[in-house]
Amino acid sequence: MEHFSLTEHDQLNLFGKQAQLAAGAERLEYHADGQPCRYYSAADMEAIVQAAMWHVSYHTTYCNAINMWIAGCQTAEEVDQIFYGGDVSEEYRSEVLQAYLLQIAAMAGKEGEEL
Repeated sequence: MEHFSLTEHDQLNLFGKQAQLAAGAERLEYHADGQPCRYYSAADMEAIVQAAMWHVSYHTTYCNAINMWIAGCQTAEEVDQIFYGGDVSEEYRSEVLQAYLLQIAAMAGKEGEEL
């Protein structure tokens, strides 16, 4: 198991890797956190980029929903009940977040269930 940081700088590097993949590169240089640079196969790099972009997009969407929920609160007590990682109130789930939640449920083997 390798870990890859996803700072904005890292995301820019991964977009560059997408360009290399689109150009037909078969081996791409990159590094996991705290590891020396090494070559990854095109298939491995494609999987890394896809997983990284999914992760960033999901968390951006989830954070947006949390922010909308906070903005909709009327009292400090309501805000106190909200935490990152908790279920977003259904009225603040965007169509995109709902699609992500269904995808996560399907990946967890709970197809058709909401999280």
